[in-house]
Amino acid sequence: MESLDREFEAAFAEEPPARGPARVLFVTTSESAVVALRAALHRLGHACQIAKSIDDARSQVALTRFDLVFVSRSVGEGAKAGNGIAFIDEINQLAPGTSAVVLLSRRSFDDSVLAMRAGAIDVLALPMEDADLERRIESALQRARTNQMNQDRIARLKGICTKLNVARDEISVQVELLCKELVSAYEEANEQMHEVAMVTEFRTLLRQELDLEELLRSALEYLLVKTGPTNAAVFLPDEGEAWSLGAYVNFDCDRATISTVLDTLGEAVCPQMAEETELVQFDDTNEFAAWIGADVDELAGSQVVAFSCLHDNRCMAIIVLFRDRSQPFTDKLAGTLDLLRPIFAAQLSQIIRIHHRLTGSWPKQAIDEDYDFHEDGPEEFGFGGLAA
Repeated sequence: MESLDREFEAAFAEEPPARGPARVLFVTTSESAVVALRAALHRLGHACQIAKSIDDARSQVALTRFDLVFVSRSVGEGAKAGNGIAFIDEINQLAPGTSAVVLLSRRSFDDSVLAMRAGAIDVLALPMEDADLERRIESALQRARTNQMNQDRIARLKGICTKLNVARDEISVQVELLCKELVSAYEEANEQMHEVAMVTEFRTLLRQELDLEELLRSALEYLLVKTGPTNAAVFLPDEGEAWSLGAYVNFDCDRATISTVLDTLGEAVCPQMAEETELVQFDDTNEFAAWIGADVDELAGSQVVAFSCLHDNRCMAIIVLFRDRSQPFTDKLAGTLDLLRPIFAAQLSQIIRIHHRLTGSWPKQAIDEDYDFHEDGPEEFGFGGLAA
């Protein structure tokens, strides 16, 4: 960007008009005009070239950069005659910034107007006094060089603008990428703060519970806030490799079949999940049945999520969530469960240590009577007699 600043300053810097010999082209077939103009330019110290046809002039203008072109009103004779005033338009296209002076054999207001409209900077009616001719030539050269200097400045500014546009586009892309990165970083930081707050809240809630039934109750209530209404079952390790139902939530299952469903899950899912460290999810009940090796017709059309709660490489509990797949679990739930399950397992281990049950057994059956938190709602909580 510093180089562009220097170019920009140089483009607007005041430059003195060019001095020294000028390059001048005569486009005329008038010998008298050539003699007079060549003599005047020689006295002024400038060099000149001569073109006796429009085609010749066109070639020379394309190859050489002239400071000034003198062109007669009519160049050539007969069928090869060319319109000098019309040629000025070609000069502007072939060599932008090159100025032209129209030569007339007699004064003509109409020709002067046409010449000015075509872009000529002066009109000379020859012959004229030497002093006047030299003065007019010098004045025309001064304006021609000033015009050329302005054209060069415009060309440089266009080049700078092109570079600025490229730089602006590059900066815009970089700013857009930076904004996206900042938004992503903010969202990530915000998500991390939310996770930290959730983990702290859950840990604080469970640390207050030193009774097993109250721990299960608090954990399931908190879990339901994150999952929304759902069926849930918590299985705890029993003697040997057996598992007992510690607590459950009945959201929409038939009361007549809930016991069968829970027994099947305890017998089939827990052995599969005891050594499983990852969450498992099944959207297809048939796949779930094949995985556990048991029929679960009561769960037809349900989405099932199961996970183990490990502490010091020991499975402290297995939790199974299921509900109709028309109301699927959110994609973020897996991350939430991964954060909460080790806290739940750690508090279970703490309760075991407090009650000296490291080698004890869980009661084999839940109590018969369900605990209803909502008299009119479908949610039911049942707990085994697991408190000390």
